[in-house]
Amino acid sequence: MNKFSLILLLAFIWACTEKQEVPDLKIKTTGVSDYVDLNFSNADSLMNDPVKINTVKVEGDLLIVNLSYGGGCKVHTIDLARVHPWCGTPPLPPPSFEIRHNANNDFCEAWFTETLQFDISRLRESGESPVTFTFSATGYGDEHFQKELSYEFE
Repeated sequence: MNKFSLILLLAFIWACTEKQEVPDLKIKTTGVSDYVDLNFSNADSLMNDPVKINTVKVEGDLLIVNLSYGGGCKVHTIDLARVHPWCGTPPLPPPSFEIRHNANNDFCEAWFTETLQFDISRLRESGESPVTFTFSATGYGDEHFQKELSYEFE
């Protein structure tokens, strides 16, 4: 084997063993979305594909969620759903919100990270501040994200 072939072979082996990083594709959503009300009649109307919640916080009238998900071949939709209790008899449980993700059967492997903003000002209708609520999302595998948050207003 000549020197050139040996160098070419070693370069090929080195390139194949070098760990290749998959880039994290960042997408910043600039608009503010309203949440969707889910109740007995439309409880299963939104898909619930997995996401990874990176951060979630309340700032003013906004719920700000930074999340990641896999895909890249199809358009995904992500909604915030307020899940209302099936029975409206008092005492009602605290409000409950869920991220609902529709991956449209996208099995591609690019990794996307988005920051989404949702208007939660309709929670003011209770008239009581602060409003404590539960936020959750279906994660990958056995993971499930859940956090209790507080929305304060004047």
